[in-house]
Amino acid sequence: MLKRSSAVILAMLFILTVFAGCSGKKDPLKDLSSLENTPIEVIPSTTDYDIPLSDDLKYDINFADYITLPDITTLELSYHTMSVDDTSVNNQMYLLQLQKADRTEITDRGAAEGDVVTVNYRSVYYGTDQQISNQSDVEISLGKHIAIPALEDAIIGMTVGQTKTADIVYPEDYAGNTVLANSKATFTIELKKIETAKLPELNEETIKSFGFEGVTTYTQLREYIINWMEQENSLYKQDALYNALVKGAELIAMPQTEYSFYLKRFEDNCNAAAQSMGTDLEAYITTNYGTNEAYKTEQEKYAQDNVKKDLVIHALKEKYNVEVTKEEYNRALNVTFNSEAASLGITDIEDFHNKMGESIYKMELTYQVIGAAVADAPDKK
Repeated sequence: MLKRSSAVILAMLFILTVFAGCSGKKDPLKDLSSLENTPIEVIPSTTDYDIPLSDDLKYDINFADYITLPDITTLELSYHTMSVDDTSVNNQMYLLQLQKADRTEITDRGAAEGDVVTVNYRSVYYGTDQQISNQSDVEISLGKHIAIPALEDAIIGMTVGQTKTADIVYPEDYAGNTVLANSKATFTIELKKIETAKLPELNEETIKSFGFEGVTTYTQLREYIINWMEQENSLYKQDALYNALVKGAELIAMPQTEYSFYLKRFEDNCNAAAQSMGTDLEAYITTNYGTNEAYKTEQEKYAQDNVKKDLVIHALKEKYNVEVTKEEYNRALNVTFNSEAASLGITDIEDFHNKMGESIYKMELTYQVIGAAVADAPDKK
């Protein structure tokens, strides 16, 4: 059984964190399959923190007066699933070995099948300037077809420093984004590095070095990866269900306490962004929104979107009688602290709890609520 840490981390896709609003967006497209969400070891906190429940976000209301949820049993869900077969499992094992491989850089020939290359690339829809993806320092194992096969084929023969343009059709079963399946795109590819990689044997020492608790044998490693892939597939369905519920829900009225809370949060976030840039809110608004009217429009949209998402989750919480315990909150806090705190510049778990606790609670609540609701949802069409 996999630790739920991977599920908790992935559940962060379901919500806006405390830093949402007035911030850049990450590119959601990923072209490479990887184990980047593999469960991590958790360093337990010696302190149990109380769940941070804001008085302004308790939603002590009759939800039927504020929102109508779609019928979960009739929703049409569309989502990607990984094929849990020998080829896919072998690819994941290869990616783990590659992390531990001895590498030799190649400079005297073009890229060939079996090489590991590092590339920058930008893709746009064919015949347009509409960008699909813009990636830097992407590592691709040529011939493995873990990346887009046609992209791998286009790279073969390229030399270090070369830039190439290639028209590529995304595969029918493209894993990165189902919307792109069968779409034609133009890729501009820059080859930065060519390497050969000598993989380590999958012996007990190597397998232990991957850091998966209780996994020391080849058989256990395969079972672990299969369980991880199956859990990922379950999470893809949960993500699709959440998005369908938010899209299909109809707002009847806006609870004013919660709405005002998010209006203020947006302003606080913009104030913080302005201070970090050494300016004031008025100048920040002028630079980023142009006019106060445009700023207010974005602020109101932010508040409405967040309240709607909260109403969906809390209405389902009531429907399925879900409650996050203090133990579950602290578990989620520890997992997320270990995986995310460093990137946010936070080194102390108490500070992390104080700044991110509310979002961690929402993350865990969302995970549990959607996990309960998914049993009523149909499989993808």
